Amino acid sequence: MLGYSLPEDEKEKAKNNERDSESSSSTKFDQAKLELQLSFSFLFFCCCEGIPRLNSSCSYSLTPIAHGWQRRLEPVSHVVARPSPNDILEWHYVLEGSDGTPFAGDNLLSEVSCGFYYGKIKFPPEYPYKPPGITMTTPNGRFITQKKICLSMSDFHPESWNPMWSVSSILTGLLSFMMDTSPTTGSVNTTVAEKQRLAKSSLAFNCKTPAFRKLFPEYVEKYNQQQLAEQTQQTAPESPQESNSKAESAKTVDTTKEDSDGGLKERRKNKKQGLPAWIILLLVSVFGVVMALPLLQL
Repeated sequence: MLGYSLPEDEKEKAKNNERDSESSSSTKFDQAKLELQLSFSFLFFCCCEGIPRLNSSCSYSLTPIAHGWQRRLEPVSHVVARPSPNDILEWHYVLEGSDGTPFAGDNLLSEVSCGFYYGKIKFPPEYPYKPPGITMTTPNGRFITQKKICLSMSDFHPESWNPMWSVSSILTGLLSFMMDTSPTTGSVNTTVAEKQRLAKSSLAFNCKTPAFRKLFPEYVEKYNQQQLAEQTQQTAPESPQESNSKAESAKTVDTTKEDSDGGLKERRKNKKQGLPAWIILLLVSVFGVVMALPLLQL
């Protein structure tokens, strides 16, 4: 029986189909790997204290493998990050100013730092093989707002990018570099007083941004509580010590006023009294001499 061989055009078509199948499988694998790595990063921040495990506004679900990582993740101090509800490649973050730095502000009465800095991380479709772009929205005195920041882990330096770096490692490096004073592309140089002023007004600025209010409701609640505390402090009744102090001050003012009025009355009384005796004697003597002059001429 004679063997049968495929025509050349059918062989070429079969090879093309095989290559397309391999390419499609590779693309699906890369996409699944990207989603899984970002899911790990997201769960990392879900473990932070006071932050919900899952954000109800997120439009994607986590794989069972990602849920298994949740027990092995540690919280990151002074860092909170969450993905955009509509784009998993866009992450929004909040950095809290470290204690003892100008970015913590100068509010000594607050139990927490009052510098809250909101920004975004935009990952490329090729992540984790290419680095993301990093920007900061809140005025801070360290970086120019809405301008990409030059870091070794940002898209300014793709040659130094490590695919193992996650959202947590990127933001930890950003926070550390923020506390430094080294110049870089996207940085500014300001005084300590200016950084403290911007830190104090940072939360109020962030709460004006709709995306911030939607993704970080706990900070909006914190801002509302601060406003309520300030209003309560302004309208609070005076303590007994403050009332006694004000009463003593009023008495002191009244006593001083009485003394001043008494001195004025005494001076007016003295003016109303008669002329001194020696002036009267002098006038009488002069009058007598004048009257005696005609007699002396006789």
